Amino acid sequence: MSIEDFTLKILFYIEPRIDIGMPYLRAFWLNGFATGIINTLIKSSIAHKFEYCIAINEPLAEKYGKSNFNDNSIRIITQKELFPSFIGDAVDLSIAWYRETYTDEQISYYVSLMTGHFSDFNPDIIITFTPVPYLRKAFPHALILHHEVSFFSKSPYPWVPYFDPSGMYFGKSSFLNKFQNDIKKFPLTVTQQALLNIFKKECQTVIRERSPFAKILIPLKENFDHLILLPLVGDRHYGFEGPCKLNMKNEYQYIVHILEQIPRNIGVVVTYPPQLLNPYGNETIAFLEKQYPHFIYHDEFEKYCSVSQYLLAYVDMVVGLGTSICFQTLMWDNKFIDLGDMSIIADSFDLGAIEEVLKREHQNKDNILYWLLTRYAIQKHYLYDPEWLSRFLVSSLDKFRKGRITLDFYEPIDSDENIFENLMKGIDKNIPCMNPITSYNRLKSFHQTFGNSIDAKYAGLQEARHFEDLIAIGVDMADGGRRDAAHVLFSRMLDRINGVKRTLMNNIAVLHIQEERLEIAEEILTQLMREDCGISDAQENLQKLRIMKNRDK
Repeated sequence: MSIEDFTLKILFYIEPRIDIGMPYLRAFWLNGFATGIINTLIKSSIAHKFEYCIAINEPLAEKYGKSNFNDNSIRIITQKELFPSFIGDAVDLSIAWYRETYTDEQISYYVSLMTGHFSDFNPDIIITFTPVPYLRKAFPHALILHHEVSFFSKSPYPWVPYFDPSGMYFGKSSFLNKFQNDIKKFPLTVTQQALLNIFKKECQTVIRERSPFAKILIPLKENFDHLILLPLVGDRHYGFEGPCKLNMKNEYQYIVHILEQIPRNIGVVVTYPPQLLNPYGNETIAFLEKQYPHFIYHDEFEKYCSVSQYLLAYVDMVVGLGTSICFQTLMWDNKFIDLGDMSIIADSFDLGAIEEVLKREHQNKDNILYWLLTRYAIQKHYLYDPEWLSRFLVSSLDKFRKGRITLDFYEPIDSDENIFENLMKGIDKNIPCMNPITSYNRLKSFHQTFGNSIDAKYAGLQEARHFEDLIAIGVDMADGGRRDAAHVLFSRMLDRINGVKRTLMNNIAVLHIQEERLEIAEEILTQLMREDCGISDAQENLQKLRIMKNRDK
């Protein structure tokens, strides 16, 4: 494609449907992903070649769309338009889009709806965060890039998103599934293997040294022949129901089915998504522990973010679907039984074969991980480089228009040495992170004991003094000419302070909920959303805490 003779129109499709009663759930897709890409491209040498349009729902338009963007670039798609009576339930419809089991009536309606909304903006590239078969039919000449974070997104790993021209990376239509046989044959040189080994070893060392779960999991290994990890993804979401090969709509039923299938000499460690509280309550957990002696869940899991990442150090296998943890088995050489659509890395698809798979010799999958890290997963260093991003988009569209969505769609992002140098720099050793969502029972206990705890108050004073000392050190650095070092120090302090602020606001809101001051709590959580601080976490927290509150009555 000649740079001189094109204008490239990009449509950001921020899924407008409102799921699970959370109108601002997708705010980060707008304020993080979309704005990040736009702000990067406007700095490129061909910035004048790009035009943008953003599709959002009414709540996001009210809070963010009109103030942060040119009104002409915003298209609001309403819930009334999205869900006329004949279309059906929102979750069922999203599952149909994922599985491509939609009816002719559903796809025809949505194609007509989309062509109507974008009649004056015929996109060349559509960046979406959910499955959108109707956009593919409505705009067959547009390259659709599915965009989100990939299998690394939480510390200590670098944050690495992806652009997939076929589907969501964990989905059956993804590029990874489509070309899995070719990717599995990707050869590794001795030098490449050495680069990967260094990165894997460093990540493993950081996690093992800083894991808060060694004292919990290591003794359990003596009670069972093996430990496996079962990371859950959440009920009534296409990411669970869509890929689930067990054809279950209820995650409790899913857990019980797996516990029934797995022999009791194998411990099953169960974790919930980091943004959710334990959805079942203490009584349910107690029942599962009594009924299934190999069911393992610990209250400490609620205390930290990204729990499953640490547990991979202590388990032999992961059983799961649709979660980044399944791909992170590549970092630890764990075995993996796929119950979803991640067949590219699966050792088996059969729960009944679990003991046989555990006894098998390890299958080396380093070449798959290497291909992912050097071609598919894009580090911030590259994603927010104006020249790299603009070249990638132009080149990707050119390949698509020439019918070349083949294995060579993905070229090496950079030299192998540069890629791994940046990966190593991106390892964040400041772990573990405390979970800002505090469980109701944990916070209630804390609230009852904190007032009489002199040690806790003293620790708070020490923290404040520590910050004052750091500020003085930073000032001395700046006065001494070390301005870059001072900037780094102050930036890290600000990040930490912002994190503390989010946690405090969230926990204050929970205390108000505890005292049934729901309006005050909602006001605090809404303020968190306005500041883009833990938007989905705060909203989910309020909903979950209300549920737990009702259970306590």
